[in-house]
Amino acid sequence: MTDLSQTHLVLFFTKGVSLKTWADTGLLERELALYQRLAPHLAGVTLVTYGDGRDRAYADHLGDLALICNDRDLPESDYVRTLIETPPVPPGQPAIFKSNQVWGADVALQAARRHGAKAITRCGYLFSDFMAREHGPDSLQAQQANALEQKLFRLADGAVVTTPAMKGALAAALGVDRARVIPNYVLTDAFRPMPDLAPEPDLALSIGRFVDQKNPFNLVDAFRDSPYRLHMVGGGGHKIRLRRHIKKERLPVTMLGNQPHLVLPELLNRAAVYVQPSLFEGHPKTLLEAMACGRPVVATDVSGISAEITHGENGYLCQPDTASIRAALDRVFGNPDLAARLGAAAREQVLRRYALDRVVSLELELYDELLRSDDDPA
Repeated sequence: MTDLSQTHLVLFFTKGVSLKTWADTGLLERELALYQRLAPHLAGVTLVTYGDGRDRAYADHLGDLALICNDRDLPESDYVRTLIETPPVPPGQPAIFKSNQVWGADVALQAARRHGAKAITRCGYLFSDFMAREHGPDSLQAQQANALEQKLFRLADGAVVTTPAMKGALAAALGVDRARVIPNYVLTDAFRPMPDLAPEPDLALSIGRFVDQKNPFNLVDAFRDSPYRLHMVGGGGHKIRLRRHIKKERLPVTMLGNQPHLVLPELLNRAAVYVQPSLFEGHPKTLLEAMACGRPVVATDVSGISAEITHGENGYLCQPDTASIRAALDRVFGNPDLAARLGAAAREQVLRRYALDRVVSLELELYDELLRSDDDPA
């Protein structure tokens, strides 16, 4: 029987994503943490990215993790073909090839089949759901995403999603209840309350990309003529248009740009309230990190958020429109006892469900089951 210490894990990044992408968006430390913790239990861990040679500049961040990137600046189609045809582990070594998201999981699956490795299709959000919301449920984009998901989750040896809702959606679509729920994790030692860092009583913080899904314009308009201030961490999407809108309307909002991941705990602790006004979510990591810091959360009552927030117990839910966001802010800012109670309950929930140690154990359990399946009698 093959044990985990003889097995190599290969993580295939989302197509188009590199270590530089993670670093530029402040995600590098957070995304590497799981694989650095898994490495001592395995023969090795290799990251397969879509970055060019600049990804080598992050070698000091990797520790024992190995890296494959597009050093030769090949066209993406040629690079993908190389990834599939060239084994990323020594011949004959037991291996598990895992995708980080659906977009790119086909490469991991084809490479696994070619080299006799186990394949895990993993997603942190349902690609088909996001495409349906962005383009319509009957759109070509949604149909193609649904077909891709069905193919990848049916053919893979293992399937991983981050929430029970995603597991249920896949079961309904595939007719097979085979996905394993392994949630997003939080670095709870870093994302924690900082008693020596008093929050600014009029300050709210929001973290996320400036795209329609995150509802940034309704958010900033909720601060019009308000006694509160908002700091926003993020970039991309509507960044320029949003900055112009804030300036034109003279809103009390400061755009901080993307920030390194380990700067976020201090920013969160300096804020009296964390606000997440999304129109929909998968399993939002920034929400969980704010909760881990003991921040009272104001968030929209939408999929991906309402599964985590029980209104009035560990957060305060509202609707995505400006008036509802503002009313929720007024309620939480104006009631310090409520805010303290929400924040404490939020921290406790994250410790119980999403600490990194628990997620490492769930990952290793899945790998062990995949390897043992080869020893089961037919």
